[in-house]
Amino acid sequence: MAIPNMEVCGPGELVVSRQAAAPLSLNLSDRHSLPLLHINCGVKVSRLCGSAINSRNHFLVRSCSDAWDEQAVDLHVGLHESTQELPPQGFIHLLNMCSAMETIHKGHWVHMLVVKGGLEVDSYISCSLINMYVKCGEIQRAQTIFESLPTRVAENWNPLIIGYAHCQKGDLGIKLFKRMQQEGIKPSRVTFLCVLKACSDLGSLDEGRLTHASLIENGFEFSTFVENALIDMYVKCSSLDDAHNMFARSSKSDVGSFNALIGGYAQDGDLQPAFFLFMDMQENRVHYDHITFVSILKACSINGNLLCGQHVHSRAVEFEFESDEHVINSLLHMYMSCGCIEDARVLFERMQNQNVVIWTTLVSGLAQNGRVPDAFEVVNEMKKQGIQLNEITYISILKGCSAISAPEIGRSAHADLIEGGYNGSLCLGNALIDMYSKCGSLEDATALFLGMPSRDIVTWTTLIAAYSLHGCGQEAFSLFDQMQKEGFLPNPVTFATLLKSSAHRGVLHEGRHIHACIVENGLESDAYVGNSLVDMYFQCCCSDDAVDTFNKMGQRDIISWNTLISGYFQNGECFQALQCYWQMQAEGSVEPDSITFMCALKSCVGIADFKQGICIHAKIISSSHPSDGSVGSMLIELYAKFGHLEDACRVFSSLPERNVVTWNVLMKGFADAGECNQALELFSLMQEDGVMPDVATLLCAIKSCSTVGALQHGQMLHMQCTLWGLDIHLSIKNSFISMYSSVGRMDEAQAVFDKSCVQDGVGWTTLITGYAQQHRCLEALRCYESMLEHGQQPDQVTLVCTLTACSRGGLRNEGFRHFKSMRDELGIQPTIEHYNPLIDLLTHGGALHEAEDLLESLPFEKNMVGWMSLLGACRNLSNQGIARRCFDNVVKIDPSNASAYVIMSNFYTQLGQLEEAKNIEELRKVANAWKIPAKAFIEIDGQVHEFIVGDRRHPKRDAIDAKLNHLNAQMKREGYRPRVDLVPAFSVDENQEKALCGHAEKLAIALGLLTSSSESTLRVTKNLRMCDDCHAVTKFISKIETRNIVVKDAYCVHLFQKGLCSCEI
Repeated sequence: MAIPNMEVCGPGELVVSRQAAAPLSLNLSDRHSLPLLHINCGVKVSRLCGSAINSRNHFLVRSCSDAWDEQAVDLHVGLHESTQELPPQGFIHLLNMCSAMETIHKGHWVHMLVVKGGLEVDSYISCSLINMYVKCGEIQRAQTIFESLPTRVAENWNPLIIGYAHCQKGDLGIKLFKRMQQEGIKPSRVTFLCVLKACSDLGSLDEGRLTHASLIENGFEFSTFVENALIDMYVKCSSLDDAHNMFARSSKSDVGSFNALIGGYAQDGDLQPAFFLFMDMQENRVHYDHITFVSILKACSINGNLLCGQHVHSRAVEFEFESDEHVINSLLHMYMSCGCIEDARVLFERMQNQNVVIWTTLVSGLAQNGRVPDAFEVVNEMKKQGIQLNEITYISILKGCSAISAPEIGRSAHADLIEGGYNGSLCLGNALIDMYSKCGSLEDATALFLGMPSRDIVTWTTLIAAYSLHGCGQEAFSLFDQMQKEGFLPNPVTFATLLKSSAHRGVLHEGRHIHACIVENGLESDAYVGNSLVDMYFQCCCSDDAVDTFNKMGQRDIISWNTLISGYFQNGECFQALQCYWQMQAEGSVEPDSITFMCALKSCVGIADFKQGICIHAKIISSSHPSDGSVGSMLIELYAKFGHLEDACRVFSSLPERNVVTWNVLMKGFADAGECNQALELFSLMQEDGVMPDVATLLCAIKSCSTVGALQHGQMLHMQCTLWGLDIHLSIKNSFISMYSSVGRMDEAQAVFDKSCVQDGVGWTTLITGYAQQHRCLEALRCYESMLEHGQQPDQVTLVCTLTACSRGGLRNEGFRHFKSMRDELGIQPTIEHYNPLIDLLTHGGALHEAEDLLESLPFEKNMVGWMSLLGACRNLSNQGIARRCFDNVVKIDPSNASAYVIMSNFYTQLGQLEEAKNIEELRKVANAWKIPAKAFIEIDGQVHEFIVGDRRHPKRDAIDAKLNHLNAQMKREGYRPRVDLVPAFSVDENQEKALCGHAEKLAIALGLLTSSSESTLRVTKNLRMCDDCHAVTKFISKIETRNIVVKDAYCVHLFQKGLCSCEI
């Protein structure tokens, strides 16, 4: 029952107070109301009867326990004149009340009463005093009381240790703990819990492990509280393995231990073990709480795993947590993180309590998904419903505007902020500067900065970052100097921003200057700054400085190691990158993450070290990243690069989720290995799997169509690109030009080029190459002239293609004229690739000695293409002497060049010098110089058929053989003579003529004749150059069958028509 009138009674007003009590029917003999009434009336409690004194003490303790407010403290402070009769327990309760309410001024008064009563040496009261000062933030005062105690028990140490932890001075708490042990005070369980918290806050794993050992030594390990504290400590010290081991050994796992470990895995983004623990809770009959759901949903959000998130959602509904504000907010965030905006909206609409936190999560989620206009509409709806927007809501909008560069929405948000009176907020001001900067308006960002009434270090750093982003490095450094003049000390983010600017521009002296400033400000041991320094030195190509900085870093985390390893890789020092990877493993201080594995695997590919790649794969399997999509993609690339396509497929199949990048890597692996037919099959499977192709996918698919001559596939792709709106990409248009050119459809290639809004150098070069490949060399040169007329500057590649067109057409004068123009007018210095077409021009004209002299005079030592070109011409013109010198030069450059051995062996066979031919074959065996298997492809009714030399696998092989035999007989009547001289006399195939019939392109052409209409053009693609016999046979077939046949080989595109070939016209 409240007694408001009592407050008017002062000292000496006992009569008045009695009168005030009368109407309330208070019984003055009541043991509770009597002392209450006399508190402020100046009446000596000693005058009361003994029972009243006892009642007073009982009331004091009871009211301290029940009435935790300042009035209760004031109530008892009125008893100061009788403190000698107040028991220690009363003071303890009073101090606990002050601690709970953090009322330091009342605490000072109670402390004075304690001193007055001579109780400051009481161990329990002193403990409460220390605790009160710690809780009220006066840690120095608490330390003074502690040091003044003549003797100390464990209870005196505990509050000070935990106090240091609370005020971010955990290192002092740990030092105090060690001092406690040195003084022979046995720590209690509470002491250990305090120290473990200090270790957790500091993230000090070493100290945590020492404390754990001491805990075991003192027999305190087997307690649920202690076990949970240990798990929590290991989690916060980023040692999840230790946390998991502790969890596995714990005597009884409760919701606290499960939550700590799930939270640790969630923080680390490691969903799989977190989800398994979540599932184990129900099996172990451990009840979920809201923290469980918040933690596991965080892991689902970080990983973007919708399936797991939906399962957790169903559990939340099942266990009636769907209405919990924290859980529902986490669910909303999870759906947004997984890109399921509509699901998130449905969930939001079903919520009964849509508070500002929930609204802000919706706004933030929409903004993060690039739906900034929708997010701004939600903000407007919040205002309509009278919901008070907070800073976080607007910061989410501004971040979204920054991410997608939406300046208009950003300006509207800015106007709302001014209208709502938020324009003085530092956080919002900083977010606005960042938004204007990333939306391209450096002027607005600067104006806002200058107009801010107050600034902090974040404000300065944001503007410095803005100038760096816009390439204004000098201005950024000027701002840095001005900031320091105005008394702002740079923080790690400031230095990291400036180092990034220096690294991006490759300005080493600026980076060194910042390094000196970092040392001057005592931040050289900061991991974030150290990592930025290492990155800067690598980007400025100073690997030694980067390593030196890394070695001097006091604390190196996984980011430090990743920066070192990736820095070496990006600088092309793959061997050193792998050395660092193994060094990190040997030290064992940090565990590799997905970025570490990716850099290490890339380095293996870079130095062609497959064995190390396998070792790293084994480590990945035993780690927590075996199903990581990025790592999986890199493993697929590793196996594909080394020709292990089956292993690449196994890795692909093992991945729980396959995105467009994963599909692209596998497709490219098959395409690069020459298995383009399978690459196109993967393209179809990818779409069946519901994965939308991107530009990289389409480029790979188009290139595969070119490689196997799949015109129908290519035309279908062209239609799909148009439907998907991806044909606007210049790279895709240029790829279609190349694809149509490769199958002899130059009219369609030219049409794609002409319809292109932008015609870049790559497009022009591709068109020139297409005409040159079909020996339409004058058209190729006209295309080059047109390119110049359109103001497009040719590059080195364009000139190579133009000179090749001249060589293909035997246009000697034009070739040398363009070569001279390249040097004198365009200022392009010729390379080995520019000289080779000139050598080809000379050989085509029969000037073999002139070509040899030119080759000998060139400053390029390893010109294998030039020597091979001359070798082929020597065989055709029967110049044995130069041919042998060419052969010797080629095998000196590349002993495993199979083509050189084949040409030279065939040449000797043509000349009847079989012993010399056999010697060449023996040399070939020693060098292990064998050609890759010849393959030919033909597309019939949308299906690509593949043949290899001597192939017997095709189901129509008997019909193919019959067709070829029939054609062979007809061709012989027409004058065909098989080139058996191209098959060595000592070949294992006794029937040399039969061996010629088994060539891949002949098999493909025969199938085309058997299965396609007589009016259609046959299109065959071969991975190697056609032999002379196949070339002659195809001319005969085109005449006999009255068919147009297009064969694209490694040299050019041959159009066979009426017994003639375009390469000879």
